[in-house]
Amino acid sequence: MNNGNDGLNESFLTHQKRVQSKSLEIFGTDEENDVSKDNNKTVSKIPYHFAISLALILIFCSVILICFKDCIFGNTNNELKYNDKTCIALCEPVCITMEKENICFKNCYKGCTEGVKNLVRPGSLGNWILPQAIQHVGVTTSNLTKSVAFYTNVMGGVEVLNAGGDGWKGDDVYQLLMQAALVRGGVAASFAADLSKSGSSSLDARYVSFGSMIIELLDYHSDEAVLQRSLFPKFSESNVAPSVAGNMHISFNVRPEKNLNEFVVALEKSAHQQGYDEVICNRLVPVKIGVNGHADVKGIPVTDNSFEVKSGDFQGWSLAYCKGPDGEQLEFNQVKGKAKKVFDDALRTYLSGGTNKLW
Repeated sequence: MNNGNDGLNESFLTHQKRVQSKSLEIFGTDEENDVSKDNNKTVSKIPYHFAISLALILIFCSVILICFKDCIFGNTNNELKYNDKTCIALCEPVCITMEKENICFKNCYKGCTEGVKNLVRPGSLGNWILPQAIQHVGVTTSNLTKSVAFYTNVMGGVEVLNAGGDGWKGDDVYQLLMQAALVRGGVAASFAADLSKSGSSSLDARYVSFGSMIIELLDYHSDEAVLQRSLFPKFSESNVAPSVAGNMHISFNVRPEKNLNEFVVALEKSAHQQGYDEVICNRLVPVKIGVNGHADVKGIPVTDNSFEVKSGDFQGWSLAYCKGPDGEQLEFNQVKGKAKKVFDDALRTYLSGGTNKLW
C-alpha cells in the first residue's frame, strides 16, 4: 500500500478498536454474560463472538474501500505526468475544473494522450495521417491586415504569435508553391508570383487559431496578384497558382515520427494506383513537363520533396505542397519544435478565453 492508503487503513483500524471497545462496553464478555445470567435472568446480553464478527466485517469493509480508492483514484506512486499542453487545454474546459486530481480530468487526459497515440484511421494512408488530420485551411487575401482583424475581432480567433512572418521568398519556396502553375505554363504561369530569390514578389503569412482548426492567411505582393484581384470573382487559368486572392488550400497533419519526404512518395504512389493521376506534389527544384502534361519528377532527389523551417521562432515547421484530384490545393504538414510550441500556446489561449496581442 502507498502512504495515502496506509493512513486510510490506520484510521479504519483505530475505528475498529473503538467499535470493539464499545461492543465490549455494550455487550460484555462471555464471563460477564454468565454472571449476568446468574444475577438477573431478565437481562439478555449478546455473546462476545458476535462483537468479534462485527469487528471483522468492519475490517473487511475497510480493505474493500482501500482497494476501491486505488482503482478509482490510482496509485499515487504511479501518477500521470501532465506534459501534453494540447490535451490539458482540451480537457480543462470539458471537466470544468483545472484540478489534476479531478477524476474527469484524469480520464479525459489519459484518453486524449492514449487515443491520439494508438488510433489509426482506415485508409491506405491511415498510418501516416494523425487522427486530428486537418492542420489548417489557407486563404489568399487581398488585404492581410483586414483579414486578420476579421478573423480575430469579428470571428473570435486568436492570432498565433511568431508563426508565419513577412517577406517569404527564395528559389526553393518559389518552386514549392508555384510549380504546378509553372508546369502548366501560359496564362497560368503568368499569374504565379515570382517568389524566387531574385524575383520581385514576396509572401506575408499570419495564422489564426480556432481551437482545433487554424486559418492561414496569405498575402502575395506581386503584380499578378494585383491584376487578379481586379478580375475577381471571374474564374480563369489564374486560379492554378496559390498566389491568387480567394484561393484556398487544405492542410493535413502528418505524424511527426514519419519522414515527410517519403510521405510525398507514398501519397503519389497510393493515389496513382487508385486512378488519381492528377495528384502530384511540387518539388523544391525545377522539373520537366512529362508527356501527359504533368510534372515529371523522375530523378528528383527525395530530399527535395518538402520544405522545412530549421531556425528562428517558427523552427520545426515542415510542408509539402500537392494538387488534389480536382486541382484543389493540398498541403501536408509536420509541426514540431518551436512551431508546435507556439501553436499549442495559441490553442491554450483560445480555450481559456484569452487573446494574443497582434504582431
